[in-house]
Amino acid sequence: MDYWLSKKIQSLCAPSCLRTGSIWLARAGFWVYIIYGIVQWFRPGRPEGQRQRRRSLLEALFSVLCSSLMSYVIARIWRRPRPFAAHRDIRQYVAHKDNASFPSNHTMNAFAAGLAVFYRSKLAGLFLILWSLLIGFSRIVCGIHYVSDILGGLVLGLAGWRVTARNKGLRWLAMGLPWLWTWLTERICQRERR
Repeated sequence: MDYWLSKKIQSLCAPSCLRTGSIWLARAGFWVYIIYGIVQWFRPGRPEGQRQRRRSLLEALFSVLCSSLMSYVIARIWRRPRPFAAHRDIRQYVAHKDNASFPSNHTMNAFAAGLAVFYRSKLAGLFLILWSLLIGFSRIVCGIHYVSDILGGLVLGLAGWRVTARNKGLRWLAMGLPWLWTWLTERICQRERR
């Protein structure tokens, strides 16, 4: 069933414009998260607003780290071959190693980060969550993941976010690091003015 559905999605997206967009998303879609993080971290504004944005970004980073740890453990226990390696009739449109297919780490990390941002900023978080779904879909179209890999990535992304949201130590760290950053940058600016 998983093979059939993945093959069907790939064949439905055969028109060149859909495939080209999917190839671009599968290769570079994650850059949206990196650019968003850099812009939000350094964006000027009131100190309280800056600290809230930075806290959100740190919570997103911690969610990604928790999800990645879970994914690493799963990959050590079970190595599922990628669709392009397991089935000759599924084409590979993006160069990728034949490592563990389950879960989709790109989808998992994008979804975990999107959920963390959504918790603090609904509009930006909603955009990032929808973007993570597009990344997952593009990876099916490109033949490097099954549908269940994407669903597994979404579940692990949710789990990573929940671990971060419920862990008091990580929440305190996410709250304290922006204060430390502000304090350090103010001290550096004061030294340069002298």
